[in-house]
Amino acid sequence: MLAKTRYLTIGLGLVMAAAAGAPGCTTPSHGDLGSDALCDPTQDSCKNIGVGARVPASNLEPPKITTYKRSSLVAPFQLLPVGAQGRINEDNRPFTNADYTTPDVTVSTDSKLTEIQGQISEERVASGLPALATDIISPVDKFVTQQIPFRGNPSDVKYVNVDGQGKAYIPLGGDVSTPGNEVTIVDVNNSGRMKLINRVRVGIRPQRLALHPAGGLMFVCNQYSNYISIIDTKTDDILKANGKPVEIPTHYYCADVAFVPDDGINKDKAKMLVANRWRHSVLEYQVDIERDFQDQVVGIKEVKEIGEILDVGNNPYRLVVDDAQKNVFVANNKGGEVAKIDVANAKASGRMTINGASTDLTVINDLVYITTTTVDRGLPADEETLPTQVAGSPVKVKGIDGKQHVAHPGALKDRTRSYNFEDLRNGIYQLPIDLNPEQFNYYTDNNSGEPNFDDAVKVVDGAVPTTVIRNKRGDRIYVALGATDTVQELEVNTAAQPNTLRPRQTWHLDHRPFGLALDEDNGRLFVSDWASERLEVCDLNSRDGRKLGKLDLDYANPPYPATTVEIGERFFYEASWSNTGRKSCATCHVDELDTDGVGYANGATAPTAYHQVKPNHNLMETDSYFWNGSFANGNYTSLAFAAQTRPNCQLIEFGFIDGVSSNPKNRVGDPKGNLAQTAQDAECRPQSAGPRSSLIRNQARIDQIVAQGVAIMDQRIADITRDVKGGPFSRRALSRAIDAYSVAEPRLPPNPLQYASKSGQLDPAMTAQIQKGQQLFQNAGCAGCHTPGKFTDGLDHGRGAGWLQQFVATYQNDPRIQAIRIDVNGAIIQGFAQTMTDAIRPSVPGPEINVHPRPLDYFVPFCFQADNCVQFDDPMAAGSPGSNAEEDRRIKLLIQFNLGDPDRTFIPGNVVGQPHINTPSLRGVWSQAALLHHGMATTIQEAILGPGHPALAEGEAGWAVLQDGKMDVHGSTSALSKEDVAALVRYVENIE
Repeated sequence: MLAKTRYLTIGLGLVMAAAAGAPGCTTPSHGDLGSDALCDPTQDSCKNIGVGARVPASNLEPPKITTYKRSSLVAPFQLLPVGAQGRINEDNRPFTNADYTTPDVTVSTDSKLTEIQGQISEERVASGLPALATDIISPVDKFVTQQIPFRGNPSDVKYVNVDGQGKAYIPLGGDVSTPGNEVTIVDVNNSGRMKLINRVRVGIRPQRLALHPAGGLMFVCNQYSNYISIIDTKTDDILKANGKPVEIPTHYYCADVAFVPDDGINKDKAKMLVANRWRHSVLEYQVDIERDFQDQVVGIKEVKEIGEILDVGNNPYRLVVDDAQKNVFVANNKGGEVAKIDVANAKASGRMTINGASTDLTVINDLVYITTTTVDRGLPADEETLPTQVAGSPVKVKGIDGKQHVAHPGALKDRTRSYNFEDLRNGIYQLPIDLNPEQFNYYTDNNSGEPNFDDAVKVVDGAVPTTVIRNKRGDRIYVALGATDTVQELEVNTAAQPNTLRPRQTWHLDHRPFGLALDEDNGRLFVSDWASERLEVCDLNSRDGRKLGKLDLDYANPPYPATTVEIGERFFYEASWSNTGRKSCATCHVDELDTDGVGYANGATAPTAYHQVKPNHNLMETDSYFWNGSFANGNYTSLAFAAQTRPNCQLIEFGFIDGVSSNPKNRVGDPKGNLAQTAQDAECRPQSAGPRSSLIRNQARIDQIVAQGVAIMDQRIADITRDVKGGPFSRRALSRAIDAYSVAEPRLPPNPLQYASKSGQLDPAMTAQIQKGQQLFQNAGCAGCHTPGKFTDGLDHGRGAGWLQQFVATYQNDPRIQAIRIDVNGAIIQGFAQTMTDAIRPSVPGPEINVHPRPLDYFVPFCFQADNCVQFDDPMAAGSPGSNAEEDRRIKLLIQFNLGDPDRTFIPGNVVGQPHINTPSLRGVWSQAALLHHGMATTIQEAILGPGHPALAEGEAGWAVLQDGKMDVHGSTSALSKEDVAALVRYVENIE
């Protein structure tokens, strides 16, 4: 047993030691929050953070649909307006329509969306609704979309043997803004040759497939349609009865389908479970099949809606049935929860969070394996002594109910010494089937330099695990690692208790492997590649990652990536250019630019405080980005590049791997990183210039070595992008492409509540509730900041709202600022960079909407050693420019780490004492899992209500309060009744 680590070897198995919870907690907390942290025995329940916590659910019931009308949702589609394209001007090149287009289009976005529009209009007319009144594509965007290639984005694959013929079924659902409507069927004979059999038109945005236990019928989960399509595997066409398609009516936002036979003998009768991301539930149906006189499956005998299983967590995303077929496990993706359903009782029998995205799961015997990313969220380790600059106790206030409540959790910790972006990693989470949080194991990257990991858990050979499946015997699992274009096979030692994993082989594939399916009889693994639009076949009998063949699924031409936006998409998801080869933008933004739903200590605040991982959708209408609006639209990636490509010298300087309290004289950084380790590393160990000085004596030498490492990284980026269209790319050119992808379209998911209301499917009482909520939205003052339309005023709010504008006005002619000279690809930036001045917005001084304690919620991102962190204080508060040594120190510190850094050129966080918040848009907020600047509000109620509000559900904590106990800071909500709050929340959920 290794005393140094929190990841411990116990017997023959591996178990990660659970951190002790605070007094009064019944579930373990993720960090040492102090004796009076978030768990307060005087409150009704414990509000926990991290592994083992239970995320509270809204107390609103799922929307009531009283009139079913077969129909599909229309995703908001728009290209970045020409007038806004100048916001992206990196690499000395403004964004233009040419960044979207290629002359080699085979199937265009225009043609696919025209087809989708016709299908939806047909559905609507058949259901008694009017056809779409306006085109999905506006006339302004029509010409450009004719030159944008449509991609099918195959998200799943299922293998079926039908009378000796092997076939693969692959849904082609497109992306969130440009959905598809097909399932492709491929003949896969034993020799490995493949050919397309058919492309079947189904509902809008098919995502997952499931074969009925009796065989013969493939069920198609359509995300944007309120029906499940069925394909007859005999005819490879839509199942029909009396000339009409046989479908199962359901709700919008089907995410996955799983079947459980009624008993182990008669598979003709089965329960069908449907994960629903909109209703945050699992729907249950009875689906019994019909056979002909030759005992062949020919159709559906009976379909019956049984009920709806609640309390499975937010955003149910993937389903898997255990070996005994008694339980169904649910992975909830963003928000990071896992739930267990008792099939016999049709109830949720367990639920916990793994504190990171739960992208998929499988079950072997009595263990659940969950693919995830990072469950330790950029914080210092439990065993570390915190520097006083980043320490702080929980903030308590008197709530509306007269009781004491925690309004801010204080300084947080996790189990790893790595912090900031060096805490990003990839993992397979192993849990017992009872979901006991004290008996779990986390397997992680095989190149991890994290000192708190036992070597035996370092097995994952790739980045961003998205899918996991098992073989029949349960001694192998297969993991799709989308950010490294790999699939890994791992051996499961079932003799060990708990089981252990050991790497067996890794296959290198085309871009973003996503769907996985096994043909064990013929030794084949089928992989659908989301980005490169291919089906690939891997040899299960090899030990060296041998492949047997691949097939274009009809949307692979022109070859991906074909445009600047597609190049940005590829490298948004790809991890090869990071300093570990395992970090990707998608590590946190896992779900088509959306967030993983868990806060992260990302350097915008102190390393002991969470910051919300913001969704990257709707950036095209976001005038300035991040919570304090410090990023001008489209320039965020340059900062992410710096965080993802840090040279080892910088890791040593700030103790990013060794820990904030580590002795600088002994730091080694990451010896397994991609950036060269050199004899100069010892010179990177910081020599303090004195406690709390935020300066070190050997900074100049460290900067020289860091510059050498950056040059190595730049060459690495050029080498990686050499074969990409238009390559090789410089750091700035690649950053520009990723930003272009991020803002090219809104990528907002269509809102089913709004559509159901407008189409007359919603319970009239609920429609009235939404209308009442809209009036309350005005009356409570919400519309004052969240202006209807864009649902943001684009302004900065808070005590420090005008700080940036005042700072620029004060120092723009200061000699120290004018001395800044930055060469960015031949362009010289002098003084304040335009990226910072572009982010200046009109401001509204006043209180914030929740607690910002000093120093935790301010820009104190790095620590040299236990008594010396880089704390950015307001130089104007120290006196007029050049008036004293303290003012000079503060301004030079801002220049050194921000204004004079070519990867920043602006200030990414709030300087101490000057909090301000840029109003985020409420568009798409209905699908979010973590709200407010710290991401701790998991429901809309938690974000808008003060602590102790009677409308809060059990387990919810109201965060809308200030340090002095002032309520009504996020709308005037303290006097609202439960009914009024429900109406207000329902209206906010209705915003698209």
